[in-house]
Amino acid sequence: SFFFLQGDSVGGGFFCHELARKLGMDRPLYVLHPHGLCGDTPPASVEEMAQARLEVVRALQPKGPYLLGGYCNGGFVAYEMARLLAADGETVEMVVILNSEAANFRYRSLYHLANLWTRMAGGNGAETEARVHRLRSLADHYSEKLRFLRAAWRRFREHPLPHQVRLVVRKAGRSLGLVSDDPAPDPVAAGVPEGGRARGGEAYESAVRSWLPRA
Repeated sequence: SFFFLQGDSVGGGFFCHELARKLGMDRPLYVLHPHGLCGDTPPASVEEMAQARLEVVRALQPKGPYLLGGYCNGGFVAYEMARLLAADGETVEMVVILNSEAANFRYRSLYHLANLWTRMAGGNGAETEARVHRLRSLADHYSEKLRFLRAAWRRFREHPLPHQVRLVVRKAGRSLGLVSDDPAPDPVAAGVPEGGRARGGEAYESAVRSWLPRA
């Protein structure tokens, strides 16, 4: 059997019909939907998502070898499932990962730094994970600040000199309390649906952003 985490929280994974046709009758296909697709609240981490999906997989196939795959964010969960199965002594013959962006790979140096810090302090793996998330939060914070400043500088340079002067004067006035800030735009009037994002969407994305793959 091939267990595939379709990872499509928008289209519902209808592309899996074609995948099933290509695999043929000799290869049973089980498609697992992403957490939050049916209005449920996703687990707080990719590791917990993998644990939850493994319960389903093992109910259908108690022993390996296992064939796993995933599309987009489902690829992350499939990878974590394979890691957990291997750690439990099971055989994973193949993990197919499709269109899964490895954006978190750039934080690997933070993981090494946190791991070294933990070993020197005599801590455990949970402390390493906590340190990684703290370091990543700091890195993301200052990276976002830098992107904002770069974008603001580009927009500032696009204006003619008289307008640039007015912007500087207004900014100085706000800093000194001489000019009040503009009122925040109404989200409904701005075209944002009332109630914000679909239930579970932010929790799912937060779990994916905070996940760092381990060997």
